Amino acid sequence: MTLIQFIRLFNRNLKLFLFTSLVLGVLVFLFTMRQAREYQSETEIYTGLASGADATDVTRSKIDFFSTSNAFDNLINIIKSRHTLEETGERLLALHIMTGNPDPMVMSDETFAQLDAWFPASERKKLLVEGDFQGTIDQIRDYKAANALSKKVEDVFYNSASPYSHAAIAGINVFRIANSDLIRINYKWSDPAVCQKTLELLNAVFTRRMADIKLGQSNDVVLYFRKQVDESMIRLQDAEERLKNFRTENRIINYQEQTKSIAMMKEYLEDEYQKEIAIQASAEASLIKLEGQLELNKEIVKYSDKILAQRTELAEISSKIASMEVYYQNEEERDALRVKQKDLKAKLTKDLNMRYEFGRTTEGVDIKDLLEQWLRYTLMLDESNARIRVFNSRKDYFMQIYDEFSPLGSRISQMEREIDIEEANYLEVLHSLNQALLKQKGEALSSGGLVVTFPPFFPLEPIKSKRILLVIAAFIIGFFLPLLIVILIDYLDQTIRTPSRVHKFTGLKLLGAYPNMDKITLRDDTLDFERMSSLAVGLICQNLLLEVRSMNILDKKPKFVSMLSTEPGEGKSRMSHEMANELTLLGFRVMVLRYKESDADDEFLYEEAMYPIDREFLNTHSVHDLVGSRFNLRAYDFVFIEIPALLQSRYPVDLLEGMDCAVMAIKASRVWRKADAHALEEVQKVLNVVPRVALNGVDPEDMEEIIGEVAKRRSEFSKFIRKVFTFEISTRRGYKGQPMF
Repeated sequence: MTLIQFIRLFNRNLKLFLFTSLVLGVLVFLFTMRQAREYQSETEIYTGLASGADATDVTRSKIDFFSTSNAFDNLINIIKSRHTLEETGERLLALHIMTGNPDPMVMSDETFAQLDAWFPASERKKLLVEGDFQGTIDQIRDYKAANALSKKVEDVFYNSASPYSHAAIAGINVFRIANSDLIRINYKWSDPAVCQKTLELLNAVFTRRMADIKLGQSNDVVLYFRKQVDESMIRLQDAEERLKNFRTENRIINYQEQTKSIAMMKEYLEDEYQKEIAIQASAEASLIKLEGQLELNKEIVKYSDKILAQRTELAEISSKIASMEVYYQNEEERDALRVKQKDLKAKLTKDLNMRYEFGRTTEGVDIKDLLEQWLRYTLMLDESNARIRVFNSRKDYFMQIYDEFSPLGSRISQMEREIDIEEANYLEVLHSLNQALLKQKGEALSSGGLVVTFPPFFPLEPIKSKRILLVIAAFIIGFFLPLLIVILIDYLDQTIRTPSRVHKFTGLKLLGAYPNMDKITLRDDTLDFERMSSLAVGLICQNLLLEVRSMNILDKKPKFVSMLSTEPGEGKSRMSHEMANELTLLGFRVMVLRYKESDADDEFLYEEAMYPIDREFLNTHSVHDLVGSRFNLRAYDFVFIEIPALLQSRYPVDLLEGMDCAVMAIKASRVWRKADAHALEEVQKVLNVVPRVALNGVDPEDMEEIIGEVAKRRSEFSKFIRKVFTFEISTRRGYKGQPMF
């Protein structure tokens, strides 16, 4: 849609726009005549959500925009929740019932009269609990629950006309002030006292609800972690008790130190044992050598019972002393054995010396020296054997200790790991409990941080009425809404309407267009319809002659022109009449063949003839068959043959094949359908020429596409506006163009 087309559409429906605008404005004016005056109060609350203290991070300086925004959204949603609004309405009703009489600071006379109509004095007395505000609220809730389906409960608690309904209190406006910690709540009502008290009660309700929600959540978390801490402590104590009992049962003071001491003692015993093995080997080797030297004197020594008895006794004493040294037994007893050992050694030496005093070996060596050596090594070997037996016994003892301590270590390690796990679990749960407690303190701080910095005030003057603005808005809406509807209808219009849309819908070239000449259109005395129709017909005939010239049949007599249409009432007869008259004025001799009488009311400058629509018509092979011998067709330059509507009647194929030109008459106000396109496609298969479209009934203003600017009487202002919107402006010569008349 061009700008000019929009202006035309606007101008064509201007009366409708003004009418709807005026009607809607008057209706709004009448409906707002008895509108009640409203008062507005507001309150401001400091939340501390953006910059307040946090018990979990007292040094917090960074502000999380999304967390802060989410916190404000939560707070605002709680304020505007139905539960909060319903409780506020119940508390306001309880306040009014406890007040009992009209009080300008609590409720106006009108509000009291409304309350008295809903709850007479007898019913208010039943709901009232003297001196107990919460008790009165409970009574109201019980009454509300017991009469949930009654008309009175619906009017009081659900109707937006009631100050106690959540629907009315939902009219509050809650918003954050810029990026601060403050929120502002305002409320409008016809009673200034109700307006103030509603906000006061609302502040108390949502502050308590915020605290209940936050602390309720944190209390559940704290209780959970307290329970987990207690259970973890019990498990830890049980594990420690099991370890203590295990150590007691197995007489373990310090497993690590004890195992270390046993290992050291075993290593020391092993060293001493190896040394003793060496001594034993040395003593055995020496005795073997000495006994070889004393081989002749063995019988003397062997059969000396006294010496043997003394030797046996000395060996037993040496064994006892060795055992005492290894096991660290009684030192006094050990010293006594050593003294006795010493005496036996001296006595045995003396007896041997006396017996073998003069004895010698076979080599001639003094037997006394050899006997002394033999005695010394014998005693050494006996002592070594005794110590080795003790060492072997001690090694068995250590192996037994090792067998006992090895599984004990694994069990102790397992129990200590259990204790470590339980201790770590206990510490982790304890840490979580501490975090939950800090979070609880933070929630208490944040919920308790809702401070009313600006209490609701008592509005003394009503707010300015928006009645004038509503009326103006109604005028504007009443004007522009129909305008938008008209534009939408025009945009969705699928009629051919203008000459420029002919080819888009039909696929045919335009021959010309003829204006709408009905009675309603002719009432517009600003248009020169005679000149317009004359120009339109002249252009149609000119294009027809150009079409004939392009086909090189200008000299042919006659030239047959078929007038076609897909539907009746398209204006074939009117178009053929106007074209025939115009061609006659141009000096051509014209005949029009019709199948019905023409409804044209002006002069006929051409000749016409009628032909019947019957079975013979369908078998017509040429135009000569239609007229017979009545007319000499060669005497005419043009012969127009009107063909019945293609979708309503059959047509003679042979006749159409002989046509020199074909004109498809189409009415501008119609929609080109698939049936029309199909009929056109079929008839084109018969015709030897491509039809041209004569658009009939075009809106006079749309004729500008064909004949240029339409002659019309315009005011100077209209001329100026037209030139502005068509950009007919020259910076050198001013506005271009002259009015038509």
